[in-house]
Amino acid sequence: MILSLFVNYKSTPDEQLMERVRLVSDEKAFNELHRRYSRLLQGFFFRRLGGDNQLAADLLQDTFERVWTARKQYTTEQPFRTWLFTVAYNLCKNIYRSNEHEQAYLESLPTDEPIAEDATPIKLDAAAFDQALQQELARLNEHQ
Repeated sequence: MILSLFVNYKSTPDEQLMERVRLVSDEKAFNELHRRYSRLLQGFFFRRLGGDNQLAADLLQDTFERVWTARKQYTTEQPFRTWLFTVAYNLCKNIYRSNEHEQAYLESLPTDEPIAEDATPIKLDAAAFDQALQQELARLNEHQ
């Protein structure tokens, strides 16, 4: 593929933009792809992950980071949109797996015994604070 120096990014097909990203790390092409797909991907993540807007935003960023990192592996034989959503879907699967492990762990914890909180660190912090406060107060003169 011959890369032109003058490109109308807004009218260039996705696959050609990604080819520019792959071959010459064209940031303008990458930014155009981000502009085209960011809202769509944000909605995809939002719906798939239970309406968590912050998680959706984080995964959107992760998706484009992965696209940039894996840009050399892209081939124009596959539609860019399909490749992009495969990356996004795999990130969702990772979240699902992580949540399943977390849920399984929480379910494995015994629930019949109350968990006693150890107040020792709090007592130690309070004692250290009181000691430091007394030292500072001792340094002050009567007017202060």
